[in-house]
Order: sequence, then structure tokens, then C-alpha cells
Amino acid sequence: MVRLKVDVIFAPSAPATQAAQQATTTIPIVVGVAVDLVAQGLVESLAQPGGNLTGLELRDVELLGKRLELLKEAVPTISRVAVLVDPAERSHDHVPSNIAVETRALGVQLLRVEANTPEAFAGAVAAMVQGGADALLMMDSTLLARHRQQLLALARQHRLPTIAGGRHFAEAGSLVAYGAYPRDLCQRSAGLVEWIRSSKVPRRRSCPWSRATSSTWWSIWRQLRHSA
Repeated sequence: MVRLKVDVIFAPSAPATQAAQQATTTIPIVVGVAVDLVAQGLVESLAQPGGNLTGLELRDVELLGKRLELLKEAVPTISRVAVLVDPAERSHDHVPSNIAVETRALGVQLLRVEANTPEAFAGAVAAMVQGGADALLMMDSTLLARHRQQLLALARQHRLPTIAGGRHFAEAGSLVAYGAYPRDLCQRSAGLVEWIRSSKVPRRRSCPWSRATSSTWWSIWRQLRHSA
């Protein structure tokens, strides 16, 4: 794309964005959706991002307390919740210690479980069961979203009611999902491509970032979990 001298590059995810960043520092890059941009090293700050990136930021970590509350509401008997994280995601580094207050208020214990490859999923879910978990809170990442069908099938196999991100997780079988629908966010980001093209943004100019807000895109998607 750089050799073709395109006007703008659209990168749908954080990994694609990192690859585009390595390829060019001058062509504007529009990120479809990325989680915690500063933590991932994609920008220096939202106020002064610098560089050639723009797009939408998703603060998935900030929703964990609400997700835990919704899971407890849906299944009041739960007492120990496994939290599945992708250790390759820097925004997951402090999960679940970052929701200690909500955890105490709801009277539940949290068990952090890591998985960074699809081959590790079965062992991770087995570790949850061995650790006494009776429910699952799944973090969002490119890896976990891409393989959500496999993960949720394992959760159903072990009878673990699950809460995760947006509509795509509910459609894959999560009992409750609360968060953004990446397709909708990517469509919004795509509008920035036309803005850059039509406004002739200088290639070295720092473009503005937007943060998805609860008033425009948070929603709850519920789906009955079928017994195994």
C-alpha cells in the first residue's frame, strides 16, 4: 500500500495498526477500533497523540465492574468468577485487580486465567473449573473475539455462565454481553477515511482521536444459554 502511494490506510484492529505504523509514518492511518491506545503504545496520549493515526478508542477495561454486576444479576448464586485475559494485551495487565471495589461489593471472588493461543483455551477453561469458578467473565481482544465460538463452546461444556463484550459474543452463545459491536465502530471509523480524503489532511499532521461513549453505543444483549 505504501508503494502504491495511497491517500489513507484503514486498519481494522490493533495488530493491523501496528503493522501499518511500521510501514509508514506519513500516510494517515485510520484505526477501525483499538483498546486502550496509550497502554498498547499506539499513541503517546489522546490529548497529544502525535504521529499519523486517528480512529476510535474503546476502553473495554472500564466496563468490567458493570459486566460483573450484570453477571451477578443474571446468576445470583455465583461466588467465584474466572476472568479470562489475553496476556499479550497490555490493557489486561491489571485485570482483575482494577475492579477490587466492585468485587467486594458484590461478594464474589475473581480468578485470573490467561490464554494467548487457541491451543491454550481448553487448558484455561479446565483451570477455571479446577479453581472452583462457577462463572466466566471474558475480556475482549483480537484473539479472544476471533475464537469466541470455541471459547464459549468450552464454557457451555463446563456449564459456566459467561459475560463478555458486545453483540458478537451474545450471538456466539454468551449468556450476557455488554459492550460495543466492533462492526458498528468500524463503520464510524470508516467515515474518518472520507473526512481525511476530502479535507486534504497534511500527511504529517496529528489527527484527532475519538473515544466511543456510552450514550451512543453501549447496549446489553441477552441470549438464553442452552444446557449441554
